[in-house]
Amino acid sequence: MVKQFKDFPLFAKSIIFFYTVGYLVMLIYHISEVINLGFFSRNVPFVVNIWYDALGFLIIPIVLVLLYARPQIGLVTSAVVMMITFIFDALIRYILLDESYANWFYFFEISFAILVMASFPVMRFLVKPKNASEKYYA
Repeated sequence: MVKQFKDFPLFAKSIIFFYTVGYLVMLIYHISEVINLGFFSRNVPFVVNIWYDALGFLIIPIVLVLLYARPQIGLVTSAVVMMITFIFDALIRYILLDESYANWFYFFEISFAILVMASFPVMRFLVKPKNASEKYYA
């Protein structure tokens, strides 16, 4: 039996809701930044520019779909995306660019990344099928 979103405990549904809101904020920000400034417009290495632009148009929509369609894969993908984003935001912004000031969005992304990484172990447990003999077909 496949465990679906409707079968999750309320706590797990609440956390996935926070994930969804956080990812939607990121999606809107990254798309609006590309619309206002254009692709590859940041003063960061090219790989980081590709990552930030892909977040709004490709990566975040995939993560949002996976969170509801295939929750176990969605949680792993979500954790990986936020870990990479955290590294880029923290290391690039403060070490490579040597900037002490960051706008509200960088603090939001770093805080959201900490939430996702901290809640990941609990969420993995909550979305597993209750019976250990049940196979999960995501």
